[in-house]
Amino acid sequence: MRHNPVLLQEVLEHLALKPGAVVVDGTLGSGGHAEAMLQRIGPEGKLIGVDQDADALARCRGMFEQDARVTLVHENFRNLGSVMRELNVAGVDAVLLDVGTSSEQLADEKRGFSFQAKGDLDMRMNPEIGSKASELLARLSEKQISTILYEYGEERNANRFARTIVEARRHSAIQTTEALIGILDQALPEFLSEE
Repeated sequence: MRHNPVLLQEVLEHLALKPGAVVVDGTLGSGGHAEAMLQRIGPEGKLIGVDQDADALARCRGMFEQDARVTLVHENFRNLGSVMRELNVAGVDAVLLDVGTSSEQLADEKRGFSFQAKGDLDMRMNPEIGSKASELLARLSEKQISTILYEYGEERNANRFARTIVEARRHSAIQTTEALIGILDQALPEFLSEE
């Protein structure tokens, strides 16, 4: 299935790429933006595709492995400076960061990003770094969990959810998206559960 990036024409218009340009796609994903940028920069251009998600890079290797203009790097875009130094690139003409969770990540049950599918409660953009969400829920304080839910998830019921999570983990570990959904359902007011 071919990935169609959102707002592709608008992105290309704003980047205003010229033939021979050096561009960075700092969130490569499924390569849709990169593919379109390659058409704009022509045979003399260069594209550096960066993604912290090894699955995204694996998808793109098949697309770009025969293209000498493309360099793929497994890294977080926040480290672009060191990536550019490593590749001995003095400057670039454009950088694209399409931040957020991709539809592929949401659809992948083993990643645990979506509550619409049963899966491991992982939620890491790069599964090789950091702790799984299940590990964080096992060790963080109620206040820390509440802060994460409120500040990063903009969840207005953060305190109630955090309290319910801490109470539930006393009985058993929270390892799956399904288990977390069941716990959060308990925290909702009755009138919301009935709707």
